Amino acid sequence: MDRIINTEITVLDFKIEDSKVKSGTKLMTLQIEKAGTRHIVFTGSKVLMEMIKEVPKTGFPFKTTIIKESEHLEFT
Repeated sequence: MDRIINTEITVLDFKIEDSKVKSGTKLMTLQIEKAGTRHIVFTGSKVLMEMIKEVPKTGFPFKTTIIKESEHLEFT
């Protein structure tokens, strides 16, 4: 995740599911494109999960930058 902070990316799709590593938490899988190359990134960021749920399916793909604000990550 640190490699894409403060870099413009295109979010292609996402999936949120129960974490297999940390019981009782959620994990989001993001399909992104950065500089023409597709990547998969994982995050447990509650703020990012709440923000992406607000985007209608017709809003994908979309360009954004993930920034670190205080102690959490957010989309710009």
